[in-house]
Amino acid sequence: MSGKPTSGPLHDKLKDCKRIFRRELRAAARKYELDEFETTERTSELDLATFWKILNAKKSSATKRSGNVLVFDGQQAHSTDEILQGWHSYFSNLYSFSEDSRYNTEFKQETQEMVDSFLKLDANNEYSVLGSNQITVEELQKLINALPNNKSGSIDNLTYEHLKHGGERLTSAVCVLLIQ
Repeated sequence: MSGKPTSGPLHDKLKDCKRIFRRELRAAARKYELDEFETTERTSELDLATFWKILNAKKSSATKRSGNVLVFDGQQAHSTDEILQGWHSYFSNLYSFSEDSRYNTEFKQETQEMVDSFLKLDANNEYSVLGSNQITVEELQKLINALPNNKSGSIDNLTYEHLKHGGERLTSAVCVLLIQ
């Protein structure tokens, strides 16, 4: 038999030992944090210069831990400013338009033609969803009331309940936006 046991008394003993170890580790971490807090608090009452030396040393050591390194475009970012700049660059590139040479231009053109033909067909249809820009406040209110409850919000945290309970003024404003 190789590896660790998955059942039996030895397995149960292993699980108990792990549970005890984790409990003791958490207790030791809490005790350490409380001791550090008490030392810092005592120092702040006695000597402000020493207090600020201790506090600044803790802040600088926290930023130098090995877990605070991120890699953006092959470059390592260590400091807070470098990390912020890396994220800025990442999201700027993510949301900016660029032509990708790996993209199939034939597929893009074919898709664009299909969308254009759909829009032309829809514009000629008297029951058009896209071509119709006339909706009444009452129709919109019926649609809003039919929306399901308890769904997660959009990227701006708006939920269906916001629309449902927004009242007639909100529905009228949305209706105006849809018509324009």
